[in-house]
Amino acid sequence: MSVIIRSVLRFSLIILFMVTVGCSSTKPDTKVAIDSNKPSTQIEQEPAMSEVASLQRQVSLFQESLAPKTPKEAVETWARGVKARNGATQFAVLSMELREKQKAKFEALNWVTGTSSPWVNQFTVTNEEKHSEEEWKYDIQFELATSTGKAGTYQVEVVVKKYADNWYIAQITSTIGGIFPQ
Repeated sequence: MSVIIRSVLRFSLIILFMVTVGCSSTKPDTKVAIDSNKPSTQIEQEPAMSEVASLQRQVSLFQESLAPKTPKEAVETWARGVKARNGATQFAVLSMELREKQKAKFEALNWVTGTSSPWVNQFTVTNEEKHSEEEWKYDIQFELATSTGKAGTYQVEVVVKKYADNWYIAQITSTIGGIFPQ
């Protein structure tokens, strides 16, 4: 028999086998390896990652990519998240302990923090103090605005600590409940 006929027969047998054992092309985790130089064909089943597990892995890797390398980077990333009302950005730079305490609050807000009015117009780091090699304290001034103009300024105190090679927000002190999850 010619090589072409043997290949067609082998492929037909593979299709017949797949139909018989229940494999179908709708299963994205099934792989079929056809090698015309080998007398048999391999069918391997890889465990599929659920959509939820895939999204959890994606978020985890994204948070790792945002891991601040300096204390000031942690504060500025968090403050940008506050300004953008993006709870996911804020959450990414919180310490594990603070994440555990705050997660339900962020989820209840559907990860959108703050209010539509007033909103954070801009922020400024007004003070930074080194408490130790592994802890810094920052004061951040947030300027609020509405459609009619300025709506005041608020001061927030943030403590940043080093965990392994990265810096995370360990404490947030504010008198404003609606803008900063406590």
